[in-house]
Amino acid sequence: MAAPAKNNSQASRRRRAQWRRPIFPLAIAAAIIALGVVLFGPSGKRHIHKRKLQGCNVILITLDTTRADYLSCYDADHVPTPNLDALAAAGTIFDRCISQVPLTLPAHTTILSGSYPAFHQVRDNGSFVVPEGLELLSETLRRRGFATSAFISAYVLHRKWGLNRGWDYYGDSFRFSKLKTVSLSNIQKLAGDVLPEAEAWLEKNGKRRFFSWIHLYDPHAPYTPPEPFASLYRSNPYAGEVAYMDAELGKFFSFLKARGLWDNTLIVAAGDHGEMLGEHGENAHGFFVYEAAVHVPLIVRSPWRLPARRVATTVELVDIVPTILEALGIAPGKTQQGKSLLRLAFGDESEGFGQALCETWYPRLHYGWSELTAIYQDGYKFIEAPQEELYDLANGGMAEDDNLWLKKSAIGKKIKKNLQDFQARIARGSLSSTTQAALSREDRQKLAALGYLSTVVDTTEKTGLPDPKTKIQVYNDITRVRDLEQDGRIDQAIVLMNGILARDPEIVDGHSLLGNLYYTEKRFPEALAAYRQVIRQKANDNFAMVDVVNTLMAMKQLDQAEKEIHAFRAIFPKDATFLRLLGQVAEQRQRPDEALAWFQKALILDPKYAEVYLKMGEILFQRQDLAGAEKCLAKAQEINPDLSKVAFIRAQVADACGDLELARKSYLRELEINEKNVGAAFNLAQVCKKLGRMDDALRFLRMTTEIDPGFNLPFFIIARTNFDSRQNL
Repeated sequence: MAAPAKNNSQASRRRRAQWRRPIFPLAIAAAIIALGVVLFGPSGKRHIHKRKLQGCNVILITLDTTRADYLSCYDADHVPTPNLDALAAAGTIFDRCISQVPLTLPAHTTILSGSYPAFHQVRDNGSFVVPEGLELLSETLRRRGFATSAFISAYVLHRKWGLNRGWDYYGDSFRFSKLKTVSLSNIQKLAGDVLPEAEAWLEKNGKRRFFSWIHLYDPHAPYTPPEPFASLYRSNPYAGEVAYMDAELGKFFSFLKARGLWDNTLIVAAGDHGEMLGEHGENAHGFFVYEAAVHVPLIVRSPWRLPARRVATTVELVDIVPTILEALGIAPGKTQQGKSLLRLAFGDESEGFGQALCETWYPRLHYGWSELTAIYQDGYKFIEAPQEELYDLANGGMAEDDNLWLKKSAIGKKIKKNLQDFQARIARGSLSSTTQAALSREDRQKLAALGYLSTVVDTTEKTGLPDPKTKIQVYNDITRVRDLEQDGRIDQAIVLMNGILARDPEIVDGHSLLGNLYYTEKRFPEALAAYRQVIRQKANDNFAMVDVVNTLMAMKQLDQAEKEIHAFRAIFPKDATFLRLLGQVAEQRQRPDEALAWFQKALILDPKYAEVYLKMGEILFQRQDLAGAEKCLAKAQEINPDLSKVAFIRAQVADACGDLELARKSYLRELEINEKNVGAAFNLAQVCKKLGRMDDALRFLRMTTEIDPGFNLPFFIIARTNFDSRQNL
């Protein structure tokens, strides 16, 4: 087992491991022949022709929150990563790959579409949906006959944000325990869970030509690697997460070789973004566009060796889709903006490469501070900000601690002009269908557990926004509030958040977060005031509007809630959420017919609104319309298999209909989704007893007592059952 990793340093990040293997001319020639490559055309100029991997499969592995310098094939000083090193040794490693956005959803939208954020317009996690007009690699390859599958490790890439198009299988199910707060462990999967899921799919579908995307989230904060990595990397748990991920990938690579899939599969491994780890004052990612956040690994391994082992030229994540398509001999789609990297992989350093673009709109969208955009050009990195930055990366500027903007203003202004021209070009014809996702309170709680806030500030008409560099301490303080919330220290979080807002009252996300803290503590009047402040600062914030209504309903102020809903509907007439809320107000008033009418209207606007089908199913069950209830609940479960409470009520309907086996399966499904549902455990015990499965009945009665030790009835039933058993001996 490897020794514990050293602590991070900017100096070690600049060093690169020297592990090149000699490439013999015969090996290169064999690779060229195998690929059917022509290196010289009639003009005598070197070029690549007919680079087709006929019949080849594709596996794309995205390494979330993975810095390039934390793989030993990039820098030997941090973490031994022998399995990714071996993949790189068998393929081509790109020394300088730049992420377009240091945030998961925007970065993956770029990776899977081959287009820049300025074009696809997905600028943040949680508040944007991938537009319908954007062609994804999964769609392109499925049309070509590929079996397609995706294995997702974190809720931030859930299908509700639109990356699920073009997949035969999209594995984004998570177990959500209904605790007081949602924790990160409930909304992510370990590599040791995701990779076996991929293996199971490949066992069934590996004989077909396939494209599989595997997303690994382990290095994301908080850093809690499994043993033995937790002990080995006690002083640097982030490094432990990377080492654990690499070890699990080693098992997966062995599986591919054992099943005969390795020799006919193109494998691309790429980080989506990095992690700051305290550099420039930022602990995580998303706030700045410095190297630690945007310099990511990129490894391309072909079934046949490509001549170039390492490529020093700067490339981008936007180049991945064009590279895969050219390798497969497939023409690029209309919305792709990146460039194929195969020419570089064949050692051709021709013009057209070396420039890269990255951005973050997180400071602007969440705090009303300026966005940041950077461009790499001619060995320099320019960051457009209220206080511009220029770094000479070729001459000791990798640490980004010596801003040359004033010293080399002529160079900086030239690069700035090129940045503006380039942005204008890539934004031409940009997709405008991107809309905010309809997030429930539960959705927003899950995103908050991942460290992502969901309120978006409208700053389109504002100029002179603050420079994020001057706000890093405020940002870190807000991060501390979220940490306190996750730890259940709500009172401390409230005190800290109020202090932040006293100093900087314009932070819309801060008021939203404060409202959530008050709501959690059932301090509803204070929560209501916080949510109203959000609307005062952002008049069209539909999330805050829903929060206002939910709070009024919690306070039993139904007349005011109804009045507010109608006012909000005037702003968002096509938002089915407000029709659902009108139905819930009517339901609280004991007016089921009126509630059902509102729910029906909501379904006209959104026929796939699972929560509405659930509410209708509840009402119909209460009215003993068992057939109608089953129909609604089955529809809700079809739309959203993980929606809490659907399986629970469906089980009660089945029990009432005498379908005990369906009732048993539905209660089991509810416990998979919500392992703390004491009613499901108790009712399941009763169903098992009716079915004559006494051992199961006792097991679920004991589970009931573990979930709620204060619930006395199961103890009496267990005691009576044990007594009856002894009497029968």
